[in-house]
Amino acid sequence: MNTHSKFIKVTHAISAILIFLLIASGFYMQGIDNIDNMIAMYDWHKSLGVLLIIITLIRLMFVFRSAKPTDATEHGRVEVLIATITKVTFYFLLLSLPLSGWVMTNAAGFDVSFFGLFDLPKLFVDNELTMQLASKTHSILVNAITILLILHILAAAKHHFMDRDNTLRNMFLVNAGNAFYYLILSSAIMLLLTFSWHILTKKEVNHQTHESAHEQAHSQEHGMGDKPHDSLTH
Repeated sequence: MNTHSKFIKVTHAISAILIFLLIASGFYMQGIDNIDNMIAMYDWHKSLGVLLIIITLIRLMFVFRSAKPTDATEHGRVEVLIATITKVTFYFLLLSLPLSGWVMTNAAGFDVSFFGLFDLPKLFVDNELTMQLASKTHSILVNAITILLILHILAAAKHHFMDRDNTLRNMFLVNAGNAFYYLILSSAIMLLLTFSWHILTKKEVNHQTHESAHEQAHSQEHGMGDKPHDSLTH
């Protein structure tokens, strides 16, 4: 049975983990009131976003040129078309989502650091309108990739449990029993419920706390201690 290469499987797994961490941390950050915790979470969130860009660019260099598993060639035209559209949409979101966060951070007057090792180049100078537009775009893209991720996992479960083909097995390094795949399906359902709860109970973000956190983080990065700065909404 022909299957995906180990490289494709590993980078796919890394991307999946990063997406889950980014979505979870993004939702979690909206309820943080402690400034120190918020600073730490923001730094990790941004660094993971940069890592996602790197992994996605690496994947793009190989994934469309790699051989398709045997089962993939046996799917109907409609399924192949849907799979192709989904793949292209995923890669668009995997790049545009962290890029919008990068723009949002720069436009708010702050640098994007990669795990404290170095700062990324600034894409935009301080601009309130650009920051607000990037923030709205970021939120829309988060919702889009969450919904697409849910559908993607449910589709993989459909292939495994209903079609009984090897589509889902082809994406894992080791063969796993049905219990493992039930766990994947359960994770999708939990993600769906969490996302629905977040949308239905969404509350206003504590912007003042976010502003203070960004000001303090900015001061620490530039060795300015507690010197006050102009407030910038994120």
